[in-house]
Amino acid sequence: MEFRTLQPEEKEQAIQLGEFAFQHRFTDEDRDYLRENTQPENVWGAFDGERLASKVSLLPLNVWLHGVSVKGCGVTGVSTWPEERRGGLVRQLLQRGLKDMKDRGASSSLLDPFSVGYYRKFGWELYCDETIAELKKDEFPTPVKEGNGSFRSVNQEDWQALQHIYAKYAPRFTGMIDRDEWWWMRRKFSHWTKQRRNIIFTNPEGEDRGYVLYSMKDKQLKVSEFVALDDAAERELWRFLANHDSMADSMNVKVANSESWRFSWKTQRLKRNERFLWEELMKHFSLYFLSNSKDDQAFVLKITDQFAAWNDGIFEVSSEGVKRMDDGTNLIEMDVSTLVPLLFGYVNGEHLYADGRMKGEAQDVLNLCSAIPSTRPNLFDAF
Repeated sequence: MEFRTLQPEEKEQAIQLGEFAFQHRFTDEDRDYLRENTQPENVWGAFDGERLASKVSLLPLNVWLHGVSVKGCGVTGVSTWPEERRGGLVRQLLQRGLKDMKDRGASSSLLDPFSVGYYRKFGWELYCDETIAELKKDEFPTPVKEGNGSFRSVNQEDWQALQHIYAKYAPRFTGMIDRDEWWWMRRKFSHWTKQRRNIIFTNPEGEDRGYVLYSMKDKQLKVSEFVALDDAAERELWRFLANHDSMADSMNVKVANSESWRFSWKTQRLKRNERFLWEELMKHFSLYFLSNSKDDQAFVLKITDQFAAWNDGIFEVSSEGVKRMDDGTNLIEMDVSTLVPLLFGYVNGEHLYADGRMKGEAQDVLNLCSAIPSTRPNLFDAF
């Protein structure tokens, strides 16, 4: 079996494998879009002769981590023909693909898995939840005739107006994609989003302060992105959604994990999907400590990672950077599956220590937890 990136003429094999694996029948228009947007240099394949047996796509991206934008990659399109499964092909493709991305400057990898347990064995771990508010019609906000501000519908050509709002919002969280023109034009606006509406809220002072991306189908209103820069924008966006009461029997609204709007309503249901996992690489590890650690503070971490050798070892971490060591004192020990939720604020460090997931002197662990910024994790994008 040969492991390598795709050649341009092999795109069709990748499309056929993806169509079968994800059980989606592509139209001719779908295929044209995929041919145009598949980047063969970012797709790793296992080839039996000239036949593609398994593939993994790695999408270059930038991610906000505690206010710092760093390079990463999104793992997507993992698929194998049934007759080739359970032969270790995916494991080898992931190792080669991640090593390639690491050499190209990526410091972390993200994926949206079909199975949490399957990818945990490779070292990925949960870092945030996807939170969806599910509302029946009698739970909608009460429609109000007049508000403060205005709304306008925008399309692909207006991506910069959306980006202007998103760029102020995303750094408030850890794990959000730092979008650029390519991301908006290829990921947020695509062949599959033509029926979506994109609405921007402008306050009385003429400032764009929020937006919603949503669609209507079968009397259900589905919001894929709800972004408000302040409380006033949040209220007005909910007022806008409430105005769909004559055509919608239910709402399905994806919201940020930290929003407090839910406490002001008497009835609503929250659906939480534990979807997004990370495998953290060490290159930018020191960035997490810049805002909270003392200038002379350093931590010696012993990280275990049986899948990615570059994560496995002893590291001295300080505001000056990360240094690999042969040995050290005052070690704080954990595996990479503990490191990820700790760094992203998904699980409290003291809980991880009490649960035996972290080992070391209690004061050293407390100092480490105090040094990690308290930015909340969140993510709107999927792959």
